[in-house]
Amino acid sequence: MSPKELKVKNHQEIEGFDDASPVSYSTPTMMGCSTSFSATAKQEGATLDFELKTPLGNFKKAMHVGGDVSFSWKPFKYIDIDIAVRDFRTIGRERCFTVTIYKCYHIPGYGKICLPSYSYRVCHFVLEIPFRDFIRSQAPSDEQFAQALTFAHMFEKTQACDCK
Repeated sequence: MSPKELKVKNHQEIEGFDDASPVSYSTPTMMGCSTSFSATAKQEGATLDFELKTPLGNFKKAMHVGGDVSFSWKPFKYIDIDIAVRDFRTIGRERCFTVTIYKCYHIPGYGKICLPSYSYRVCHFVLEIPFRDFIRSQAPSDEQFAQALTFAHMFEKTQACDCK
């Protein structure tokens, strides 16, 4: 058992969390597979964490971008994931960009099957995960945590992605 693992007892109530991660965006599932990604702003750009989710397991790859770029990720011989980062903007401590994912499967004896592309507009601050340090250091009350979530949601709806 690793240090983070907790041995659970019957009817035990467990509070808190072990780790926090950015919001994840996913494509629809096709042939039992979907692709998801999350983005974390860094000083010199952003890190995109991609995950191919399959019935055989999940496969991850992290990539760093610092501007508009197009590239392909081939986690396996028969799967191509084309990724385009466009409209990359840095405004103060915020990074905004659009990520487009285009996924194709090569099926022997059948041919190539492609999903329509999916685009996601993403804005993140250089702080890796909003409120993570606040939550860990302050041990907020339920009311403070609810207020922080409400603020984050309101900010996302009104401010995030206003990168011009």
